[in-house]
Amino acid sequence: MKRRRLLIVTSSVMAIYGIALLVAFLLSIYRHDLYLVYKDLAVLIIATPAAYLAYAFQRRTEYTKTLRDLWSHVIEAVQRAIQYTYTANPPQELHAETLLKLSIVIEEVRGVFKNVDEKDGTGGLYPFEPLKTINREIANLGSGESVTLQKQQEARRIIVSEWKTLRSRFLLEFDRDFPTYPESKYLVKAE
Repeated sequence: MKRRRLLIVTSSVMAIYGIALLVAFLLSIYRHDLYLVYKDLAVLIIATPAAYLAYAFQRRTEYTKTLRDLWSHVIEAVQRAIQYTYTANPPQELHAETLLKLSIVIEEVRGVFKNVDEKDGTGGLYPFEPLKTINREIANLGSGESVTLQKQQEARRIIVSEWKTLRSRFLLEFDRDFPTYPESKYLVKAE
């Protein structure tokens, strides 16, 4: 569950509680007999939205954990692809292993995100196309002696460029915040 959806659920639950309090207040003033019945039902009025709110927070926690796990897998697959472009005469096994890792992460992304504009299982567009481009570059690079230094440099240039694009877009899925105490020699320190 994304932060926006969680905010909607939380606001809705708070609105339900506000309405419940208002109804209780009005009944206690104008209809004391109904207020007693309402008071007996208060457990349900309180527990049901609270249970749904707990469910929403659990879904949010699961979603965040899934995103972080996926991010780790994406980093590993892309870094293997970049490393592959530095290997002289890469063996077929390494080529296959790199392609396998990229293919797995491409499918993991499909498990977390729907395709863009997907309607009733009619396809849509893959949400992070740079992953597929990186996979294609490694596939086209090949293995063994046919891999020249020039081909590796060109593939690396494309992979790093695609990685930068992918990274900037993928990180938007996280609800990241600025660090409280960043450390960098490039920061201007307040005196």
